[in-house]
Amino acid sequence: MADLLGKLKAKGRVARNLAAAYWQVLNFPTVKNPRRHSLPGKLVMSLTSYPLRFGTLPLTLRSILDQEVRPDEVQLWISWEDKDAITDRIRALEAHGLTIHFCENAKSYNKIIPSLAQDGSNYIITVDDDCYYPRDLVKVLTEEFDPNAPAIICRRAHAITRTADGAIRPYLEWQGNIDENTPASAPRGDLLGTGHGGVLYFPGCFDPEVLDVATFKAICPNADDVWLYWMARRAGTRYRKVGGKFVSTNWRGTQEESLMSTNVSQSGNDVQIQRMIERFGIVDLD
Repeated sequence: MADLLGKLKAKGRVARNLAAAYWQVLNFPTVKNPRRHSLPGKLVMSLTSYPLRFGTLPLTLRSILDQEVRPDEVQLWISWEDKDAITDRIRALEAHGLTIHFCENAKSYNKIIPSLAQDGSNYIITVDDDCYYPRDLVKVLTEEFDPNAPAIICRRAHAITRTADGAIRPYLEWQGNIDENTPASAPRGDLLGTGHGGVLYFPGCFDPEVLDVATFKAICPNADDVWLYWMARRAGTRYRKVGGKFVSTNWRGTQEESLMSTNVSQSGNDVQIQRMIERFGIVDLD
């Protein structure tokens, strides 16, 4: 591992970021006195994973368990069929605040739907299982939340673009991973937050149909961010992008098989977005 860190440090910015991430998780925990968040309710951090990622999952878990501002609970949701594949390295993190739950297999939706169904009064931060999250992630997301003007807070977002007649353009023509700073930015109806950067959802931000498992499995099975966006806008909720352009730090070996290859490269997002429009109509982007 020391040789790997040395090689990474000698390369470019992405490699140096990865080296810094490995240093933190290998020296876990590095935050000695985490503070409690300022939200007016329970804060849950929720994610899911599957056996192909179990080798690097402890690295992600260590980064979200090593936050300057701590959530009240860190939930890892695993499909029942994958229960026996959980490794000792993952189990060991239960001693550091991780709680492992089991649920039916709803793929990437398992990072939020089971937690949301369990208790809709919680604030929920969702994260992905394949990357490093800096120690200030929870701090940034929670401190930017305004209970007097609630919005879904995200570190990474795409701006949806339209044609002259108001139709939604293909996904690859959206403004991806926008660079927008806060506090200048305001909640927007045309922003779609992505779980990869961490997203804070507040109680009541979704239309109740968000929990309709049969429907999202049928029409939007691999695009949970799209489904959640539609359900938020149906409830009148907007997204707010915080910070500048999000720079992702992925663990080596985690990107060979991902939803991105299907949803983006193979236009899977456009197919699922069209199904959402047919089922629910075009949402208000303003």
